[in-house]
Amino acid sequence: MTTASAIEFGRPAVRKQSLWRYWRGGLRGSEFIWALAFLVPYIGVFFAFVVYPVFYGLRMGSEPSLYTEVFSDPIYQQTVINTLIFVTFGVNLKLFFALLLSGFFMRPGWWVKGLLMIFVLPWAVPALPSFISIHWMLNGEWGLLNKVVPGDQLVLTAQLERSLKGIWKFSTVALVGDQEVAHADMMVAPEASR
Repeated sequence: MTTASAIEFGRPAVRKQSLWRYWRGGLRGSEFIWALAFLVPYIGVFFAFVVYPVFYGLRMGSEPSLYTEVFSDPIYQQTVINTLIFVTFGVNLKLFFALLLSGFFMRPGWWVKGLLMIFVLPWAVPALPSFISIHWMLNGEWGLLNKVVPGDQLVLTAQLERSLKGIWKFSTVALVGDQEVAHADMMVAPEASR
């Protein structure tokens, strides 16, 4: 048979944490400084784009005569009616049809998957050029941003190779420092007179 004293059944002794240590989240020294360094820009953006516009709008709308002027404007009244119609019907119908489409595309069958691919193409295709251009700029071997760094001098040269009956052919080269980053042959013709 074992015995236990009353001290073992009491609450464990917990060291009371100060408020300053609580707000630091257990970070010490340079960790806390780095956390602040990453937090300050977010706080600045929040105040610049959320807090300031809200208070600016409240200050601008603090004059009651402005509201009577706005509500009596026929353009504003028509805008409110159009907005209510759109929110009442447009948004609800769009969500309802989206629900129906998602249920349809969950059906089994190879033709449903093919139809889904065709249905998604107009949504996915506009993203492809932006992806390709970002990939081209960040390519490690010949990407634009990997060739030019701040402080580099970009030199563009164009040399006339031929001129025949008002049509000129130029050979152009783009250099960053001493390295060629792009070259092209261009043909220029004057606009035909009318």
